Amino acid sequence: MQKYFFPTPKNQEEAKAMYRALAHIHHPDKGGRTETMQAINAEYADLLADLTHTAERRRQAAAHDEGRKTNADFVDLDQVENILRAKIEELLNLDADIEIELIGLWIWVTGNTRAIKDQLKTLGLHWRHQKQAWTFEAVPSRNRNPWELDRIRDYYGSQRIQKPQRDEPESLPA
Repeated sequence: MQKYFFPTPKNQEEAKAMYRALAHIHHPDKGGRTETMQAINAEYADLLADLTHTAERRRQAAAHDEGRKTNADFVDLDQVENILRAKIEELLNLDADIEIELIGLWIWVTGNTRAIKDQLKTLGLHWRHQKQAWTFEAVPSRNRNPWELDRIRDYYGSQRIQKPQRDEPESLPA
């Protein structure tokens, strides 16, 4: 994919800052074009998948140094990268007040999801009652311990992917 909007960021935080700045300028609610915002969303999803792929490779290498195997040893990470990229793009294009979080090789969705639960099911996400969140498992977990979401974040690393916020229309002077 050709990179038009994002020069190469060093990390996910830098990519997020670039995305927010671009969304502030190009979001349709700010006078931008829908097609441009969709292109930005697609490139941002692509970039996050690349950064996640690199981070997962580092975790895998560290585990191998310790003589352990990871879930990534049993899957093709390039294929997982493409799956994550596509799913993040689909979620960014939903018209809902949701929070998207990438934790390891899973996508977690929280926020006001009740109105779009059927769409989330159609996209292949599953409701996790104990965590009160929707998940998409790019790689199924082999861990059967009921970890708290904060412990999962600490262990695998986490990146919140926020959709651009819609500003309230300015009121006209009376």
